[in-house]
Amino acid sequence: MSTVLAKQRLLYDGVVFDMDGTLTQAHIDFADMRARTGIPVGDLFVAMESWEEPERIKQSMDVILEIEAEAAKSVQGKEGLLELLQMLRESDVKVALVTRNTNSSVAAFFQLIGEEWRGLFSEVRTREFRYVKPDKRLLLDVAQAWQLHPGRLLMVGDSFEDVEVGNAAGTATCLVTGGGNEAPGSNMGPPPGWSQLC
Repeated sequence: MSTVLAKQRLLYDGVVFDMDGTLTQAHIDFADMRARTGIPVGDLFVAMESWEEPERIKQSMDVILEIEAEAAKSVQGKEGLLELLQMLRESDVKVALVTRNTNSSVAAFFQLIGEEWRGLFSEVRTREFRYVKPDKRLLLDVAQAWQLHPGRLLMVGDSFEDVEVGNAAGTATCLVTGGGNEAPGSNMGPPPGWSQLC
């Protein structure tokens, strides 16, 4: 993450970040998670919602929680993270965190970077929230909480789901590449009508 952004006028009134692989180095072994849950492709949680065997769902959730808990022990911030957060704080931009991880993983993130940064993230949504990515209502809820038009928001993430939810909600999107979660053909950019909103 480059601090050169600090020298530029921010184009958005709110920035929404994914956590794993975006603000932190991703240590979650998704290949192992898929192998152990028996879900080789597609969205893990959507797949489990289609199952009719409660015990199978419980066993798979236990696997996911185990892998996530192990990854949380070795969580690391991306290079330049604190400089980026400082720039956002000084720019008086609204900041949110939306993740499909757990509340405990978010707590581990703030323990890592320092509890003093928790206040910067005025809105935090984990998978315990009623909407999760890629449901556009997740970002629309954040926009409503901030009383901002979705087009004034920038969604930043490292996966196709982050781009998908941003596109669906009408926000701008920014894909953080290199972690292996991005999908070919993901369409990033300003939201429809962006030029009329600036």
